[in-house]
Amino acid sequence: MTTKDTFFWKYFDDWIVTYKQNEVRPVTLQKYYIANQVIKELWSKVKISDITRELYQQLINLYGKKHEKQTVEDFVHIINQPFRDLKYDGLLDKDPTYRIKIVTTKKVVKNSRKYLEISEMKKLDEFCRKDDGTYTNFIDILLRTGFRYAECLGVTMNDIDFDKHTVSINKTWDYKTDEGFQPTKNSSSVRTIEVDDYTLRCFKRNAVGVNDDEPIFRKAGIRFNSTVNDVLKSIQERYLHFDGLPITVHGLRHTHASFLISNSVSIQSVADRLGHADTITTQETYIHLLRKQKRKDNDIIMKGLAEL
Repeated sequence: MTTKDTFFWKYFDDWIVTYKQNEVRPVTLQKYYIANQVIKELWSKVKISDITRELYQQLINLYGKKHEKQTVEDFVHIINQPFRDLKYDGLLDKDPTYRIKIVTTKKVVKNSRKYLEISEMKKLDEFCRKDDGTYTNFIDILLRTGFRYAECLGVTMNDIDFDKHTVSINKTWDYKTDEGFQPTKNSSSVRTIEVDDYTLRCFKRNAVGVNDDEPIFRKAGIRFNSTVNDVLKSIQERYLHFDGLPITVHGLRHTHASFLISNSVSIQSVADRLGHADTITTQETYIHLLRKQKRKDNDIIMKGLAEL
């Protein structure tokens, strides 16, 4: 039974099981457990009766010293929930979340480079082809398809039609918990796209010994997003020597979109291939690329008019 003398971390553990265990996706549930791990480290001896607005603000300030603003906001959003239930149940006299401020001293290191230029894209593709390993095959597929990381990790042989040259995205792999398939980001993410021979080869090469209903690249050894990011970063910095900051795995998706737009692919086709809900999402995400392409189109128009 929970009393005011119960350690908050213990109450939070029980609260997660009671209110979140079967209500949220595993990936989301993991975030709650991670938040409570922070509580166990920073508030190991704090009882419910000890909690005040001042103590909570001190916790946020301490957490904010090593984390960026968005991370702190997510942490506070999670912790506020059990606090409010404690207030409702009469175990807290006052709401400790009242007028709490998000404080962080860690500066955000912005990666202004979200995608590769076409010339760099070609160099990365060439490197991946020459290396021809599991990780470089995976990276090249992301580059050539625009798939999200979890989408590509969830592809099985059943999703590939070698005759029609298509790959269907209808699920993802929960790489954060490694506990199985999960639904796609939204219904619009479910899609079938055409791919080239080399992309098909990359899938097939890594599917040796993998059952048709098993995730190809998960079985081939790929699991953590951070590991693939490290490999991609190393390729860019040590071998290709690109100028500026290296792009991340998600940047491969942006690079694919950039490639499509620069080749005058219609905005509707770009949206369909990337699995966007509508063209508005695509336009908002890639407005800088669309403006660049518009200038190129205008140059073509002016040149054509001048030659009349």
